[in-house]
Amino acid sequence: MAAIEAGVLVGSEVELIDGILYRVGISSPEHGWLIELLRDYLEPELAGQPVRIREEKPIFISEFSTPVPDISVVKRKSYAKAHPRPEDVHLVIEVAKTRTAEATKRKRDLYAQASIPLYWVFDVSRQTLTVYDHPHDGQYRERLMQDGALELLGLNISVADLLSLLREGELG
Repeated sequence: MAAIEAGVLVGSEVELIDGILYRVGISSPEHGWLIELLRDYLEPELAGQPVRIREEKPIFISEFSTPVPDISVVKRKSYAKAHPRPEDVHLVIEVAKTRTAEATKRKRDLYAQASIPLYWVFDVSRQTLTVYDHPHDGQYRERLMQDGALELLGLNISVADLLSLLREGELG
């Protein structure tokens, strides 16, 4: 953890989960584009809320775990001296195309144990959104969403609109 905080591993494309460094592949153009589309969608939806939308920036969960989600929505405050902690995080998002179920499970369990309220996983191949919410005793409720709305900071976010971004992202 000290190496990450000190910047020793900056540019190394790694994240620390349960004391193990995992290599995080460099984003493909499609992956990066989808992250940008999601951020561009969320920014006006969350305008006026006291939050920041961060892309591929660490969250400090413990000295043994500093994951790097694709997107995180965190409390609006300075993170110049320390990464956001679980109590600062409203939502983490991962965009998965080839990510293994094991990697998703590893992060899901970590976020649930840290009581991060929302974890969304967009599966590009299946064109689905899995929502993990209401953490309790280190476990999330899991829902596969294809329509309807999601509540985020008192706002309703359209699942259909979010999933249309996946199709738009694939088309470029």
